Amino acid sequence: DIFKLRNSNFNIASYISDSISFALDSRPEVKQNDTLFLNVTGVNGSQRIIVQNIPPNKYFYLVDNMLNVMIPLSNNLEYPFQIQTSNTKSFGKNRFYIVISNNATLPVKLNAFAVNLLNKNEAQLNWVTSLEINNSYFEIERSLDGENFEVVGRVKGNGSTSKTINYSYTDNIAEIKANVIYYRLNQYDFDGSNELSPVRAINLSGVEEDNAGEKTVQLSPNPVVSKTRLNFNTKITTEVEVKIFSEMGLLVEVIQVNPLTNPSFELDLSALETGMYILEAIDSNNNKFSTKFLKQ
Repeated sequence: DIFKLRNSNFNIASYISDSISFALDSRPEVKQNDTLFLNVTGVNGSQRIIVQNIPPNKYFYLVDNMLNVMIPLSNNLEYPFQIQTSNTKSFGKNRFYIVISNNATLPVKLNAFAVNLLNKNEAQLNWVTSLEINNSYFEIERSLDGENFEVVGRVKGNGSTSKTINYSYTDNIAEIKANVIYYRLNQYDFDGSNELSPVRAINLSGVEEDNAGEKTVQLSPNPVVSKTRLNFNTKITTEVEVKIFSEMGLLVEVIQVNPLTNPSFELDLSALETGMYILEAIDSNNNKFSTKFLKQ
């Protein structure tokens, strides 16, 4: 019962009639890492997924989000599972998905990667993965020109897992003499193969600071799990309109606050999806302040 096919413009609207409860007869050829999400419905009791006719030269993995299990699939494999209608995690669109790869080893699925200034001496890198296979470690690489990178740290990976994993690394930049610092991740598998992340940059010259070196507007904690506090310092003396944008520039929320009466305002961001966001604050004098945050 497939409800979504990535990397494809095909929608499955009808199913074959045979003895198999859930079947997918055909789909476009997989040309890159692909994902099939399964919509599981039924009554209380034992169910099973039966695997048949896997094409050659492809590698299939079944992910069970409820049990945090990920197994390689092969022909005639049967995966038993239980549906409990009282437990919404045991059925529906979010329990199972199948990952398809042209390679025996899947890359790590990087959901989000962000870099923020903690203060004038430290930069914090945060990233989130939702799938890891044979992930040994991440190297943190830094550059002052965006082309020549050096390794400044290492964070251990979690091997193979389908859980959402949050990572962080704090880099000491007190001695850095540059306006912009570039960062990227270099992820290594146990066999030595590696993959580079997109590059992220922080602008040191454009950071609004007071005499203590603190940002004019700041979120704490950042990354954000559900709730965070929006903190203002004395530079903002009028009412402020706060806008939150997605990384793609989509406006997702607008809030009116008064820093004079409420210098530390609580934001409930639990409804936001995992990813990178930009918070923009504009006061009555049209002064604009912004900061980035990562929603986990």
